[in-house]
Amino acid sequence: MAQVLDYSAGFPGAQAIRSAGYSGAVRYIGFPDRRKCATAGELADFTANQIGMALIYENTLTEWRGGYGAGQSAGERAR
Repeated sequence: MAQVLDYSAGFPGAQAIRSAGYSGAVRYIGFPDRRKCATAGELADFTANQIGMALIYENTLTEWRGGYGAGQSAGERAR
């Protein structure tokens, strides 16, 4: 069974993740200025080491209360 790592602090690097037995990681996107979000360099590292990266968009705990409009804005930002 494949396992992935979920982290938002610290950046172990793809080789360390693979060496620990994980096949990839779950990373946040959408806000490049936030430390918890993946970077282009991190994605390139994952690609070079042939491990997967699942992408999650998350802004605030209550953003979902904004309804359809907030969902559209979130989708555009994530894209």
